[in-house]
Amino acid sequence: MNWKELETKYVEERVAIMRHLVKIYGSGVIEEARKAKAEVICRRVKRCLPQPADMERIYQFVFREFERVNEVIEYEVMERLPTFMEIKVTGCWWADLYRRLGAEDIGYELVCRMDFDWAPYLNPRLKFTRTKTLMQGDDHCDHTYELPSSSPPKR
Repeated sequence: MNWKELETKYVEERVAIMRHLVKIYGSGVIEEARKAKAEVICRRVKRCLPQPADMERIYQFVFREFERVNEVIEYEVMERLPTFMEIKVTGCWWADLYRRLGAEDIGYELVCRMDFDWAPYLNPRLKFTRTKTLMQGDDHCDHTYELPSSSPPKR
């Protein structure tokens, strides 16, 4: 069994468990699960990147190294500068899987929202924005990363 087949089984189990917990405790349990997962992910990011990362390191970590993401998403670099980066994600295995399971709400919380949670651990000054996600039915995800200058602009 390859890792995608195994991960598919884990996601199917997670969705079944989350749906069961929602029936018992209400939809707030999904947010609580996201918070718990975020704590785990952020500790891992902090171990991998003990120093605030520059934009090049952020790109390498997020789009090349972390959780085999380069094997599960298709993306296009729209702009990549020392203090700004815009990435357009046009394909996502996780979004396809969670949507196939009718669990976009769970997928968004446990996969997509992690980007916002871990951004400060990549660099405390990093501003991450996204207005579209494949998980929520958009035609792409629009990831924007900005590292504001540490000193005020010169006039």
